[in-house]
Amino acid sequence: MRKMQFDYEVYYWDNGLFPIIILLFAVLVIIIVIHSLRKDGIPKNGLLKLLLFFIIVTLCISVNIIPLARGGIFLIFEKEDDAVYITGKIEDVFELSFFGSMKYNVEQNHGYGEGLMVNGMKYYLMTYGDYKEGDMVTIKVLPKSKLVLELAPAELAE
Repeated sequence: MRKMQFDYEVYYWDNGLFPIIILLFAVLVIIIVIHSLRKDGIPKNGLLKLLLFFIIVTLCISVNIIPLARGGIFLIFEKEDDAVYITGKIEDVFELSFFGSMKYNVEQNHGYGEGLMVNGMKYYLMTYGDYKEGDMVTIKVLPKSKLVLELAPAELAE
């Protein structure tokens, strides 16, 4: 097993800043549309277009709120220097689904991410590689968002 390191900037942009920007944009668009509807009313044959618009905006909001709800919102206030080291046994390894995951910008696991349970706590990362249940590891983790910055066998950790 080898030491694995993950980029804080990828976590920050993909799970913190970018979803917030998309959400703010979606809310702004909704406000503009509602304001124009109040002013002009719904145009003839525009109900279907309006419904389609709201479905698309709702989808954008839903997809971007998942990473924020899973801990990405903490990345706005949590810096790389806040990370702590935790040593323990991997109790469970699991893959995250599209609907319950954060974004990781990685091809090998389709961007959904994976998770570990160490000392009874769940932590999230891009991939856990060849680690398995029962392995003793040391992880460098952001304490509020539960994102792993480094994963190493316990004997190799700093």
